[in-house]
Amino acid sequence: MTVLHPAPVPRLPGLPLDRVVIGAEVSVPLTLLDQAQLDDLGKRLRFENPDYTYQVKLRGRSTLPPEFDLSRRTGEHLFLPRGLAEVVEGFGLPMSDQTTAPVLRRPLALRDLVLRPDQEQALAALTSWPCGMLRAPTGFGKTVTALGLIAHLGLRTLVLVANGKRALLQQWVDALERSTDLAPTELGILGDGKRTFGEVTVALPQTLSNLLREGGCLPDFGLVLCDECHASTVLHLQQLYPHLPAARRYGISATPERDDHLHDLPALVFGPIRHVIDDREAVERHLITRFRVVRRETGLGFAYRFGNDLRNYRVLQRNIYGNAKRNELLSKDLEELLRQRRRTLVIVERLVHIHHLQKLLRGRPEVAAITGETATPERDQLLEAFRHGELLAILTTDQIFREGIDLPNLECILLPLLRQGELALTQAIGRGRRLHEDKDVCTVVDYVDRGPKPEQLWKKKLQHVYLGQEILELGAEGSLASLFNPSLPRP
Repeated sequence: MTVLHPAPVPRLPGLPLDRVVIGAEVSVPLTLLDQAQLDDLGKRLRFENPDYTYQVKLRGRSTLPPEFDLSRRTGEHLFLPRGLAEVVEGFGLPMSDQTTAPVLRRPLALRDLVLRPDQEQALAALTSWPCGMLRAPTGFGKTVTALGLIAHLGLRTLVLVANGKRALLQQWVDALERSTDLAPTELGILGDGKRTFGEVTVALPQTLSNLLREGGCLPDFGLVLCDECHASTVLHLQQLYPHLPAARRYGISATPERDDHLHDLPALVFGPIRHVIDDREAVERHLITRFRVVRRETGLGFAYRFGNDLRNYRVLQRNIYGNAKRNELLSKDLEELLRQRRRTLVIVERLVHIHHLQKLLRGRPEVAAITGETATPERDQLLEAFRHGELLAILTTDQIFREGIDLPNLECILLPLLRQGELALTQAIGRGRRLHEDKDVCTVVDYVDRGPKPEQLWKKKLQHVYLGQEILELGAEGSLASLFNPSLPRP
């Protein structure tokens, strides 16, 4: 939940009363602030608690606080998140910098890795500020840009994988081992059963949080880099960053928006967005693959009357995902794509939906399922088989394939979902937007049921996630394979 325990924070004795101190947090003597400034800061730092709202909808009550505050008061000081340093500086108060900036023991060299001009531009925009965020679409090469950032600054670095996924942690470890001259002893890992620090350390937030709760100490870092910074939980923002006084702090993300609608939270910790890579421009410059959307009519209507009662929503899920005609349409579409050898990802909301589809597909060997129950070695093996064309389709849930999965040859994404947040939808589509020689477009098939509520959800997607993209319409009797050119050779 959002706020369960007071966040453990370091004690800073002897803070001055005549100036603001910039460290892991911004320490402001209360005597330097007038009431208008206190009110301004208070508005920026108080948020509705989404977990409280969720529990009230589900159970009608909640024991959680309805709001939370990212500031704290200790004696004569107000402690603010680091991202508000520029706001406080705008008050015209005297400032003192107590951040840490330990350098690497030796310069970090990149192996066979040259940043493109647009990546160099993004790096320059970030390093012009001590804190900030980079927003770039999936496929732009954010990891490559981040490696260039680490090498350019030459500071001891902590990379935080905010979504907490081991797959993304391993991607970072692989990238550092493959593309830099870091020795094994210089690469630290916190997560997946490992607890080592190095010149560059890659960490899962939960592992770092557990280490701090156990009384462990952190070495000084000069650079903290948070990948998928939009995914940072409130609890981790409260617990971890007061322990990280690094002089440089950056967040990178494809989608700074959050499913809990607390969109302003990342900026409070990492600072404002300093550079944005425009999606359309990235497509035109062949940095990422364009995508098109097929509105696939199911011809079926369901009673979308669940309101705020999540129990009724569960009933609706069972009715839709267990509907034989809807599942037969989906399996027919997938079989058509398999005949054309289109590499396809089917993203569903419930595990039981995968089971329904597996029965209809009758154990086809070129189709596999990856769920939360799939062991890591098996999952890695299946992903490699997909990348090499030995596997043509993967059935999975929306929680598994949001971030940290790299499938450049993915051509089609089928979305038979009841509903999906804009953030999750953008991330899912991002799996198919990496460049690959065997494709020039990623096709997203969105299954739309009859009725006012599905139409409302579709229009919302058109206004946000699908805005500006090519939209095709296909009735329930139409053939999905007809939208592809069968004359093109398939590998």
